[in-house]
Amino acid sequence: MSASYSTNYSVKEIQSSSDHAFASAISIYADHVPPDLRTNTGEITHWLDHYNQTFEDRLHILSLSVNKNVAGFCELVHLKETNIVVIDYIAIDRRYRGGLEVFFNFATLVRSFILERYPTVSYVVVEIAPLKENEEIRYGLPLLRLVKMMGFGVIDATYIQPSLGNNNSESELEGALLINPKPTAGVLPKQSYLRIVRSIYYDHYVRWYGYHGKDYEHVYKSNTDRLYAEVAQHVKKERIVVNGLRHFPEDRPNEPTAVVAPPTKVLWPAIGMILFCLLVLLCMKALFKVSFVWIIAALIAAMILYFALSSMVDKRASPVLRELIKAFKSSFGKVK
Repeated sequence: MSASYSTNYSVKEIQSSSDHAFASAISIYADHVPPDLRTNTGEITHWLDHYNQTFEDRLHILSLSVNKNVAGFCELVHLKETNIVVIDYIAIDRRYRGGLEVFFNFATLVRSFILERYPTVSYVVVEIAPLKENEEIRYGLPLLRLVKMMGFGVIDATYIQPSLGNNNSESELEGALLINPKPTAGVLPKQSYLRIVRSIYYDHYVRWYGYHGKDYEHVYKSNTDRLYAEVAQHVKKERIVVNGLRHFPEDRPNEPTAVVAPPTKVLWPAIGMILFCLLVLLCMKALFKVSFVWIIAALIAAMILYFALSSMVDKRASPVLRELIKAFKSSFGKVK
């Protein structure tokens, strides 16, 4: 007799901090979001109970469950004036991170939740940072790639995440905004981009920190004014490409990139390919009396092809490719 097992994924909107699922979800959030990127849990708890009674915009806190066990946390807000939904956080318990299945199932459910409540939403926006900071770069870049796989496009323009409070300047980080759907023409007008940034900065961040009182909010707004002016100054193009990867991590040769495979993992496929080609060429030499020089030329050509293809997805293959081309030129003449 055989048994069949299925995994059930679900999302539930948490209505108040007294909801029994909130304690589990906020604990996952606190344990799995890096400190520099983590909003104070007391602020989240306060706004869960008061945000929708205070503002016309809507805050949603979701618990993500696997087989009825709370496995994740999601926070998002709908900003009415610009009609965008900003996803602040999706945090998944590490016990459920064995593969991409859990993330994509939750992301799909969150997307359905958004479209059910806001069917005419202009954009769903995700803010990802840091992308150019050493401390948490392993968090930002892998997340960016996952979100791109969900159909989001990277806005190729300067973006800086505001600090998470007046006494938390280290959380002011360079990052990127991703939007879905991507514009049909693949570009976003400059003013549309700045309108989105302004809405996130003032309708979301500044308003959020009003929790600490008017004086605190005034100081925070002054810092936000400076930040918005800096971003606006750096946006030069009237039409901004969406889906670019911007200038990372290739221009940071002395700093770590995100989730880099060890060199041996990069080399094993190449070594296997070389040995296979060598075996085939030696068999051809024995059967067809092919010259040894021809075998070496064919082997180098095969290696060049391999590393040329690899360099399209892994920049570490580029230096090897250049050296192989140099070797081919010096040994067999100038390549036309």
